[in-house]
Amino acid sequence: MFRHVPIKAVPAIRAELAAVGLGLEGADQSRDVRACTGGPVCSLALTPAQGLAYRLLEQPALVRNSGLRVSISGCPNSCAQHQIADLGLSGGTVTIGGISMLGYQIWLGGDLRANTLGQTVGRVAETDVAAITEAIVGVWEALRREGETLSGTVDRVGIEGFGAQINAVFEGRWEPGDEPAETTAPTPDGNGRRLAAAGVPTR
Repeated sequence: MFRHVPIKAVPAIRAELAAVGLGLEGADQSRDVRACTGGPVCSLALTPAQGLAYRLLEQPALVRNSGLRVSISGCPNSCAQHQIADLGLSGGTVTIGGISMLGYQIWLGGDLRANTLGQTVGRVAETDVAAITEAIVGVWEALRREGETLSGTVDRVGIEGFGAQINAVFEGRWEPGDEPAETTAPTPDGNGRRLAAAGVPTR
């Protein structure tokens, strides 16, 4: 943040920032994925949001749809505001096929311009985020009408209908719907242990 900047100096500051890659061009688009500090920088974060954001920058689906807004939070606290992105990801422990693992809840269709908050379409293993991103964008490309945003398509088709389309094309560790109230935490043997019974918050 730059404080006490005279108005006449703003163009010069913008030019200097652009020269070091911090310009406004492409901000809030898929070429500039929004991510919180994530782990291991933040003590609350469960997943490395910054590393994931860097990997997604090269995803073909996002390269060809640069107007999509992508936000990644390393925990449910939404520091990256994943609820208002076209594609939002919130990190944490997710249950897939009855097994707990680190992953992300997937939020779709957020758009403040349309007064729309994202809805949870499902959850995915951390290692499969890139693949499901390709699937989600591919489903949108197949279903959208001319000029229709992702939030518009989700609103028209419905979050469950959109999730069913993802199911039809995605092969990986993902499960539709919200994380169950009772979940498990990952353990070295992969079986997990119950947290809810012990009264430990899981979301």
